[in-house]
Amino acid sequence: GAEVVARLQMAVRSADDGTSEAKPQPTQFLGAFAAAVTCARLLRLDQRGVLSAMGHALMQASGNRQVVAQGAPAKAVYAAFPNQAGVFGALLAQRGLSAECSVLEGVAGLFPTAYANRYVPSWLSDGLGERFEMTAVGLKPWPTTGRAHPYIEAGLDIARTPGFDAAAISEVVIAGAPFI
Repeated sequence: GAEVVARLQMAVRSADDGTSEAKPQPTQFLGAFAAAVTCARLLRLDQRGVLSAMGHALMQASGNRQVVAQGAPAKAVYAAFPNQAGVFGALLAQRGLSAECSVLEGVAGLFPTAYANRYVPSWLSDGLGERFEMTAVGLKPWPTTGRAHPYIEAGLDIARTPGFDAAAISEVVIAGAPFI
């Protein structure tokens, strides 16, 4: 599952044309497929079962960022929804409800509907089973968007400066892109 989401992320990010709150939230949206594959594997489903689990995940996947963009308290659980979708999808497949389809590239599949067919296909299969993209995944040092991490790091660096006096600060201005 971790390898699936790493490769899906690389496929779409390699063709990305910039950040926008109007795009699907990758953790939430693509995470449904990682959870589906992981659960299907734990359930020992065959290839058709895994594909069905992914088909069920496709029907449930959501990555709308509005709740996150507005900072609503429910943003704390947005990453739980893909796991729910993946587990439910694998359980449906295990019980025989087929959802086999062209999950990624079909006319209404993941890439055409969510990413306007902007993705790099080679990330999905090149080196599969030999090179593991999940080993390049980093961990967030702070529980927030990675785009805010440079600002956090800069603040910590300033605070560590010898002679730094927080009481002497009357105003802090942070400049960043609109999505920050």
